[in-house]
Amino acid sequence: MTLRLRSALALVVGVLATFLLAACQAETPKSQPSITPVAQERPAEDRARMFYSRGVAQQSRGNLAAAIAEFEKAVAADPTHARAYNNMGTSYQRLGRLDEAAAAYTQALAARPQLLQARHNLGTVRLMLGDLNGAMEAFQEVVDRLPEMAAVRVDLGRAQGMAGRLDDAIATLRHAVALEPSLASAHYALGVAYRHKGMTDDAVAELTTSIDLDPSSVEAHINLGQTYRDAGDLAMSTDALLRATETGAPNHQALHQLGLTQIQAGDYGAAVASLQAALEVNPESSESANSLRMAEARLERERGQ
Repeated sequence: MTLRLRSALALVVGVLATFLLAACQAETPKSQPSITPVAQERPAEDRARMFYSRGVAQQSRGNLAAAIAEFEKAVAADPTHARAYNNMGTSYQRLGRLDEAAAAYTQALAARPQLLQARHNLGTVRLMLGDLNGAMEAFQEVVDRLPEMAAVRVDLGRAQGMAGRLDDAIATLRHAVALEPSLASAHYALGVAYRHKGMTDDAVAELTTSIDLDPSSVEAHINLGQTYRDAGDLAMSTDALLRATETGAPNHQALHQLGLTQIQAGDYGAAVASLQAALEVNPESSESANSLRMAEARLERERGQ
């Protein structure tokens, strides 16, 4: 083999070796970046909506403590979530935790002053707590924003009546009746205001209308019976209160008021039976216990004559 041929072969072998080495290196897999996305934390508003939805679901099932826990998470994620505060207040209110309910509604309004549902709810809780001025203020603000909503005027009128502002209550409730004549609660509240004002005929008319619209209202039957008793019509009072005792479950107030009318009518035996039944419903009522002793004493005296 000539020198030139050997040199050519060596060159070819070298080129092939270089090519094969390069080919081997290309086949070696390189480290690839992970294509799995890195989990990112949800934005605060998204998390707040998620917790709020969970809270609403728990609330709808009656799991109020669990609902409150979810609403607390929602406002922790988004302190401006007014509806979470409002629903939290509703859950507290249903649990009877009224001070906490009022605080939650107040926070809802701090986050969103125009949330009228929270303002109305705050008025309701304040009324339940006996804060009549606070209740009237809250209801009045809603009425000012929603002047055509009769139901809110009813709440305002009730608060005014409880505060002794009977003329204001009557004016407010007349307006509610004019706005929505078929609203039984408006006629009922107006009838109660008339009764406390001493306007017997007007009270009877409104309470009777309320009962026509909603025969199941025990309170309307009771107030009608009291109105007739105030006017001295004991027969009509007895009839109205008997209807109250026959409407729905046994009601302490209906039985108690019936007993008082029966005492006034001189029907002491019936009064004893009514007041005993009232005490079966509410054994803690000292008023019914005292009235029962009076009826029993008068019955004994009557029998002894």
